[in-house]
Amino acid sequence: MKAILEFNLPEEQVEFKIATEAPALRCAICDFDQKLRSLYKHENQETIEVEDARKLLHDFLAEYNIDIYDE
Repeated sequence: MKAILEFNLPEEQVEFKIATEAPALRCAICDFDQKLRSLYKHENQETIEVEDARKLLHDFLAEYNIDIYDE
């Protein structure tokens, strides 16, 4: 089976970016989830400040070169 995605650039640049960054985004989200799990399970941290969670998320996104504010 083959799947081919086609985009009309530059009109569909945002859609193209979303499609091409999806695998890295999935990895970043999985890493973020694992970090939260680790904080809970191994460091007995049941809560996290919102700003700390945002920083963690942005660190994982940066690791995969994903800029969610760039369009």
